[in-house]
Amino acid sequence: MPKVRFVLAVVAAVAGLSAAAVAADRKPAVTFDSFFRMQFYPRGALMRETVDVAFAPADPSGLEFRIRRADGTVVVVGPYADTYRNTAAVFGRATTREPRIMEFGKGDFVAEYVYGGEVITQHPFTVAVKSTSDYPFNPGETLKYVGPWQEWAYLQFSPDSKSAALHFWAGVSDMPTGRRNDYVNVEVTRGGTLVAKSKKASGRLGRKPMQKLKVQLHQPHDDARSVNVPDFTLDDFSADGVYEVAVKFTETGETIRRFQFSVDGGAITPHPRTVLGYEPHADYIPPRIFKSGGYGYEFDDVVWIARP
Repeated sequence: MPKVRFVLAVVAAVAGLSAAAVAADRKPAVTFDSFFRMQFYPRGALMRETVDVAFAPADPSGLEFRIRRADGTVVVVGPYADTYRNTAAVFGRATTREPRIMEFGKGDFVAEYVYGGEVITQHPFTVAVKSTSDYPFNPGETLKYVGPWQEWAYLQFSPDSKSAALHFWAGVSDMPTGRRNDYVNVEVTRGGTLVAKSKKASGRLGRKPMQKLKVQLHQPHDDARSVNVPDFTLDDFSADGVYEVAVKFTETGETIRRFQFSVDGGAITPHPRTVLGYEPHADYIPPRIFKSGGYGYEFDDVVWIARP
């Protein structure tokens, strides 16, 4: 299996082919963060956003997003526009058509991106009852989201210092009923030994069902003396072994996320689902994400890690 240091091979240059040739030679796949970027609502609904397509076909008019129940019943379908908003190398940004709000309620679902009648990317998820209230002035159910938000995160390394940051998704769905303190910390261990951690209360879940959090990793340190603690960098991931990443509530120490990955031969082993050619193709994860805050339509290399 290939190894990851920092800069993964740029897919547009594979085998010396042009970007257009590479895109035409491979099945399209929607980047994993496209689904996570959507805004989800407490009632069991989402705001359909633009999506980034890897190995984007020249004509995106056949692309659509749909949500079906686990039994196969299609609940709602949303098409995308006939042209891309942006293109770069093998990527294209597809824009939505109205209506953008998609209602589906509670239950077991699969979110699917379909092109030419074929599912190219899929995300199973569940909208379940978290709690119920019989309070006269605010009766009803509180829902929670369960799915890829709990299963996936990614490591990203700055181009200059190679400092490591963990990106993951969490929100009100993870908060116990009645809990007020929603700050979290991150710890990284190898063989049971702490090798990296975040500063205290470095992430906050917020009020949305799910949102992305970015937490910088540092060398192990005393929380009371963390002002100038050194960053944990890509080079620090050189010792072979299995690494465990835990996201914990600052107040109670309760773990709400756990991820795992391996280092072999001094390099991070990519998750199998991020390797080109993975089958089934609908579960393939392009190892690149849109570069938020960049100067144009650009993408960054990341290392996707999964729940054990």
